[in-house]
Amino acid sequence: MNKKEFMGSLAKQLKYLPKEDRDDAINYYSEYIEDCGFAPEEDVCEKLGSPGFVAKSIIAECTQKLIDKRDDKKSAKGTAAIVWMTILTIFTLPITLPVAIAILIVFLSLFITIVSVLISFFAAAIAIAVSGLAMIILAFAAPGIGSKLAIIGSGLIMMALGLLILVVTILLSELFVKLIVFICKKMLGKRKEKKDE
Repeated sequence: MNKKEFMGSLAKQLKYLPKEDRDDAINYYSEYIEDCGFAPEEDVCEKLGSPGFVAKSIIAECTQKLIDKRDDKKSAKGTAAIVWMTILTIFTLPITLPVAIAILIVFLSLFITIVSVLISFFAAAIAIAVSGLAMIILAFAAPGIGSKLAIIGSGLIMMALGLLILVVTILLSELFVKLIVFICKKMLGKRKEKKDE
């Protein structure tokens, strides 16, 4: 992020500060960047941090300055400004952590449930196929050719059903893994975009 982009983003994030404080902060960082001698397209964030990080620091400093300036009379205007600055500070902090934890728990529960279902299908498919194979082997002990053929036919049907369920389970597992990879890439992409801002 070059100087112009950095200053534009910083100005947006400081738009609710009092004009005097906002102008002071913008002027200070503009001069600081000039003094550092950054090239026109050089990444300012590597040295200063993201505009969001800098804005949080500025808002915290302004809030502390207002608290320090407050006199014993606690004027309504001064108190309102401090409350407003405190609200701004709270909203710029990572208060989304509890929400993120809740979402993570929901996704983990969903993930575990899907994995459990896939494992159950896999186990059922193996059990059906093995049962079919056992029926074919045990068919030779049955009396009469008709009974033997019926049992072998039933065993073949069970083996085919087990293998079909196994193939479907493998395909669903592959689809599930691709979905997880896709979601992770999207989340990392959004995180990278936010970090670039």
